[in-house]
Amino acid sequence: MVLPLRYEISSSSDHNTDGRVSQRPPLRRCRPPVVEVLSESEDEDYEYLSFAEDDENGSCGSLSCPSSSEEELDSTESDLADESAGRHDGDSDAEEDLAVWQESDGINFSEEDGPFPCVDQSLEGELAELRRQLLKLESAEALRVYYPPVLSGNSIPAPLIVEEAAALEELTALDPECDGGSDDYFFELDLYDFCVYRSPRHPNGSQGQYESLHIVTTNPKIGHWVVEGALRSQNQQRRIRGFIDRVSIGNYENICTHTTSGAVWIKTELSSKQRYWYRLKEPAGGYRMLWHDFLWLADFTKYFIDYLHESSKKKLVVSLLDFKSNFWTQLKEWHGDSLQSWRKQREESPRKPLDFRKDVLWYRQFLNHQVDSLCQDDANHERFQQPVWNEIGVVPSSYDQGAEAKDENTVVTPNVAACFHEKFPHWQDEHKLLDMVYICPEVEKFRRGRRQHWGLPDKFSVDQTPYFVICNGSGSSMANTKISLVDHLLEQASAKNDPVQLRASELLEKIVIVRMYSDKRAEYLFYYAWVREVVTQTKLAVVWLFRSSETLCGTGFYPIGNELFFSSECNCEPVLASDVVDVISASAFSDRATNGAVLFVHSLFDEDQQIHLTADMNKLICRCQQRFHVSPKKIPQPAPTQRQGVPQLSTTELYSGAGFLGHSMAATGYIKPVVAIECCETAALTYKANDELDVTKVITASVNTCLLKIMTGEEPIRPTECIIAGCPCQGFSLLNSNKLTRKSQKNCSLLAHTLTWFEVFLPAYGLIENVPNMDSLDPNPCEQAICYLVALGYQVRKIFPVDSTLGGASSRKRLIIMVAAPNAILPAGLNQTHGDGHGQMKTRTCEEVISDLEPLANDTVLNVSNPDHIPLHRFKIDFKNNVNLRDVVERIPTKPVNLGVAQAYRLGRLSPSQRAWFCTLSKEKQSKSSKSLRRINRYKPFRTVCTVISPLDARHGGEMLHYEQNRANSILEARRAMGVPDCFIMMGSIIEQYKLLGNGVPWALGAALGRSVGKAWVGTINKRPWLSNTAPDVSTRPANNSVSWIAPKNVHPHGSAPMLPNRSSPGVKEEIDLEDRGKMVQTIKKRARYVLSDDYDDGDNDDNDPDIEVLCERPVPKRVR
Repeated sequence: MVLPLRYEISSSSDHNTDGRVSQRPPLRRCRPPVVEVLSESEDEDYEYLSFAEDDENGSCGSLSCPSSSEEELDSTESDLADESAGRHDGDSDAEEDLAVWQESDGINFSEEDGPFPCVDQSLEGELAELRRQLLKLESAEALRVYYPPVLSGNSIPAPLIVEEAAALEELTALDPECDGGSDDYFFELDLYDFCVYRSPRHPNGSQGQYESLHIVTTNPKIGHWVVEGALRSQNQQRRIRGFIDRVSIGNYENICTHTTSGAVWIKTELSSKQRYWYRLKEPAGGYRMLWHDFLWLADFTKYFIDYLHESSKKKLVVSLLDFKSNFWTQLKEWHGDSLQSWRKQREESPRKPLDFRKDVLWYRQFLNHQVDSLCQDDANHERFQQPVWNEIGVVPSSYDQGAEAKDENTVVTPNVAACFHEKFPHWQDEHKLLDMVYICPEVEKFRRGRRQHWGLPDKFSVDQTPYFVICNGSGSSMANTKISLVDHLLEQASAKNDPVQLRASELLEKIVIVRMYSDKRAEYLFYYAWVREVVTQTKLAVVWLFRSSETLCGTGFYPIGNELFFSSECNCEPVLASDVVDVISASAFSDRATNGAVLFVHSLFDEDQQIHLTADMNKLICRCQQRFHVSPKKIPQPAPTQRQGVPQLSTTELYSGAGFLGHSMAATGYIKPVVAIECCETAALTYKANDELDVTKVITASVNTCLLKIMTGEEPIRPTECIIAGCPCQGFSLLNSNKLTRKSQKNCSLLAHTLTWFEVFLPAYGLIENVPNMDSLDPNPCEQAICYLVALGYQVRKIFPVDSTLGGASSRKRLIIMVAAPNAILPAGLNQTHGDGHGQMKTRTCEEVISDLEPLANDTVLNVSNPDHIPLHRFKIDFKNNVNLRDVVERIPTKPVNLGVAQAYRLGRLSPSQRAWFCTLSKEKQSKSSKSLRRINRYKPFRTVCTVISPLDARHGGEMLHYEQNRANSILEARRAMGVPDCFIMMGSIIEQYKLLGNGVPWALGAALGRSVGKAWVGTINKRPWLSNTAPDVSTRPANNSVSWIAPKNVHPHGSAPMLPNRSSPGVKEEIDLEDRGKMVQTIKKRARYVLSDDYDDGDNDDNDPDIEVLCERPVPKRVR
């Protein structure tokens, strides 16, 4: 790029009222500008943040994607197997994961040949051929709006274009001072009625369309861009056309000037050889809007550089946070009222300081390009020493963390490796994915303290070899299979089927095997039970016991072979002592078999709620007759951040991605993210940019590397009370048809690595998030993970929340595994607050979420008022297939809703050439259920946001057209689909941001999880205050600190259902306290009828009852007979 030095600029010439050109001074001879020469390699590798053009290798900016043939598209769609709608894959190949979706909206072609055959290879000949093609494919309105007169035919008669060399010769001949000069000077001419557009040979589509100069400036490649306008000297003018070589902007680092208007120059391929610059004056009518927006950006760039320059002179540090308010305050001091029109273009309301952080991020490469031209390639210049460059990701990382994550193996402990090897042997036997690392003594000492503090058992300290049996015998289906001792003893007792000859009193508090006859199966079935009471001499009251396979552990390999689980199954009906076929020596309420016992029972599995809990005698009473005493209480509704003095729950987040889950949980006020680990630099920078209080240590590294250093004692271990992990889900996704590849299995193995973090740190709480399909595979990774967590001694809950049922605007469903230590309260499930049920709020729809946004055009490339509101994809002309995809989108009906190109074809809305193109698509794209080029349903929540921008995807990603505007959804609309607040800062190009969204957790879901875990944490500390000794004692973090979830009207602050009115006190609302409400939920889940307190029933006139007894009666689930 070139940048003129600050110098006096000659006055401009203007039109008189009679249309003649007024006299202007002769050509001025000026000192040459500083010229930055971009090498070919630099130009090809240059990345422009939001609107950069594709390079020759096919990489793409955020709006312009190279095209591909139908065959390439089909193969690319299959590549969606390596993408998923889950969290960010922190340890996958960053380069492969950021591969650009190849759209069928243009074609790749050589710059020499252009997009279509043309005999005349001159610029004029190519423009003539392009015009002929455009007249067939574009509407008259589109030609008028998007194209210069030479291509639209709107100028009659057509202006006379003079050869640029001849024009320069004629105009310079009028200047007596123009004697050629020396190399120390250059000359300028004013250019009026100008426009800039893509050349016919542009390799990335949209040939001939107007283009913003900020794109041209950042990608100054000769042959890509054309400038056309009228050169003026004195009272003469010549209209010229040529390829752009360089663009230069002046008035930088001069706070006395208020604008760059009148200080923008351009150089063509020819003028650069003769040292002539063209100063851009007045644009052509059709180009005026783009020029107006560009001048706003040019002024912003000037203000940015001025702020950087002045701060550097004063030795002040400039960070991204300065541009939230300090930047605007400083601008007002420098420029005063001169900023009013500039500000109005950005935002009409003057009520609050403008936040320019998003502008810095969207145009970071343009800003960097301009500053670099001032520094004359000095990368160590003080301007580049400011931290803002690192914060916005302009300075490349010195080490590729993504490449490291790709090549390294998965770090696990021997216990984790042995547990997963039973069901996933190919991880190690075939792919050699696991590195077993032993824990150093210092960490073992730390773990002993954690176990004692949170009541966690140490089941793995007992050798499990005696508690697993190898079945022999070729006749058995279990031949040569390792089974647990629990299963082996049950098989032996069932084979023997011989009742024991013992009195009922001798069986008290013993573990027995009971037989029960099944009429349906005409055979005995055998079960474990614990005798809790002797009813009569022949009858026993028992608590049924479950094997691990009958709990959430399911088909997973449970590593403790001699453990049983208390159950919550109804035990009202006594069993006959004569049905006891074996008595097992076992230890109840113990974490291991003691005193010669063979089996032990440590925890309880609640069958109703499908959760693992800490066992105690009170929970073993049959709940058919459980009674709860609920006293009506009038309590004030607490704010989401009120923790009654309880310290925040410190968290470590693995695979943190952009931080949607961590920040949304922290926004509730209960959670304090202390550490976040992410290997993708763009995601890590996004997380850090939204941590305005700087309370989180964001580590850009592989989780394997971080844990390895801790396990080996290279780095000290520090306690964390909660681990949050959104494990890479590509290997589990339904979209992945190549699940057995090493890459997919590597992603899957990171689940084992996550459990290693739990084993090393032993936190009080934990969350593991992934796609629901993880619980549907065979072997089942979800069940295997639960097996290991239960073996560690944790309480476990598994839920499948849907974002739209929690106040979100998407239909995204997630798998959540919630864990809590034995001394902690297990977080409650998430109450459905939105839906069609009684008392629920209306589900939020697409229209409700995005209808307030201003209309947007398909070809918008710069949105001054709202930088995030830019289309995800720019539909263009496919000259090869003779189809204009922008026109195709315009022909897709908006009513009825949710129609796509397949429906438009069947309704006869497509033109003959478009119908011919449609018939060349794959059968999947042509089917009635195809999602290709489909409008979103305005009356329903958004579909799950995917990770790639793929408008022609027939299976999922193609449903991304606005419900009434003829364009793709914008990045802002995709953010709102995920519930991400508008104030949230995101790094990267549109493609990278969309991937971060697709890999994220919806904001409403994260906030609901934060409230659930936070309330459980508060309840734990209130009941056991001594447990907070290891928790950081910090002040309450404001819930509205930069980022918070904004609930719709009438949403309960805690996300629960609206409180019911107290009949005795009309108009006063009340709420059952947290503990009692949790009990109520547990007891009424499967009831047939129930009696509630006065606040809930309508029939009894007992308002004066001081204490209401709640009796829950449920159908009694009996053992099969």
